[in-house]
Amino acid sequence: GVAMIFWDLVVIPLTVFNLGGFEAFVDVMSVVTFVYWAIDLPGTFLVGVDVDGTLDMRPGPIAKKYLTGWFLPDLLILL
Repeated sequence: GVAMIFWDLVVIPLTVFNLGGFEAFVDVMSVVTFVYWAIDLPGTFLVGVDVDGTLDMRPGPIAKKYLTGWFLPDLLILL
């Protein structure tokens, strides 16, 4: 995840410039990062959450914590 965030932070601003031969690689990596984030978003619903020091794997608490936390930023990355 960190590598994809770093890639997006560095490369997205560079797309306003003519990148020459590097442009084809950037296009491929754009698809790769989009696919990664598209898989990561629903996959996060399968990750346990910490509830009072205990790992909780129930879908309800996982969804509640994700939807009230990082869901919106993750969704905005895909748009």
